[in-house]
Amino acid sequence: MERLGGPDEARRDATAATLSGNFHALNTVAVECVRQGPVSEAALDHDGCVTRDEVRLLTIAALGGGTGHLWDVGAGSGAVAIDHIRAGGRATLFERMPARVAAIRRNLADAADDAAPVFEGDAKAWLSAAETPDAVFMGGAVGDGQLFDALWARLPAGGILVSNAVTVEGEAATLARFAEFGGSLTRIALSFSGPVGGLNALRPAMPVLQWRVVKA
Repeated sequence: MERLGGPDEARRDATAATLSGNFHALNTVAVECVRQGPVSEAALDHDGCVTRDEVRLLTIAALGGGTGHLWDVGAGSGAVAIDHIRAGGRATLFERMPARVAAIRRNLADAADDAAPVFEGDAKAWLSAAETPDAVFMGGAVGDGQLFDALWARLPAGGILVSNAVTVEGEAATLARFAEFGGSLTRIALSFSGPVGGLNALRPAMPVLQWRVVKA
């Protein structure tokens, strides 16, 4: 905004990337900081393997709120990595199913506009090729002890690991790791409204056992 209050006052609107030109020395600049919000589950391409919106918000918070470099292991639809990117972080994704990898790439292009690396196949085979993470999210294969050991070995001191377990096997592995490494456990139990006849009722979703630990 130039020459305010005078006959030649002017206003120009632009993003930081497109702002250009010469401006009068008498000017005022107003800056609006825009941060992308979380992506909706409904906007993602997925086969049902997706972290629900409410669980994902809690997961992103547990991972540090979108800071640093995240490994999303067993990425499914890529939803957690996408929200991490939209919150200002970077991410590398690992997914073994080709159809899901294709969906992840579409979701990244549509929702995150990011060229995050996506490794297809057994995650353990790719870990040495990926940049060291600041945080790791195990969204799939939580019960895989060899995968956990490999991830834990690559996570540096001070790094965060979060896992979400929904199966009995995953919960058993989570409880054993909690007993060995400490950290914190959170049971996420949600219910959603749905019709029952002409009325409505709250139907419980599968509970999630979330483990968060900071590597010493």
